[in-house]
Amino acid sequence: MILWFDIMLSPDVAAWSAGNFSIETGHLDSLGFRLATDRVIFEAARQNQVSAIITKDSDYLRLLERHGPPPAIIWLTCGNTSNEALKSLLTMRLHAALALIEGGEPLVELS
Repeated sequence: MILWFDIMLSPDVAAWSAGNFSIETGHLDSLGFRLATDRVIFEAARQNQVSAIITKDSDYLRLLERHGPPPAIIWLTCGNTSNEALKSLLTMRLHAALALIEGGEPLVELS
């Protein structure tokens, strides 16, 4: 499973997630998408067989609705929070979210 972490999320959380959930992760900044539009990112994720984009940006929901998966979207609705709080949320909920995505669910909300 490959997850891309949106630009507004910490690269540290992306790296931490890779180590803690045995998944491949990328952060949009390190992948060269700092100035890319959401549409460009969505299409690149599709072309690169990315399983899901994890984001707080609701624009990806519209892209998912318009174009369908892949990629799936993991939508974080927890608001602004510390990296530690986000890691705690992911620890509690990411395994279940990944299972839903593997089962074909295109959108999973985590809060």
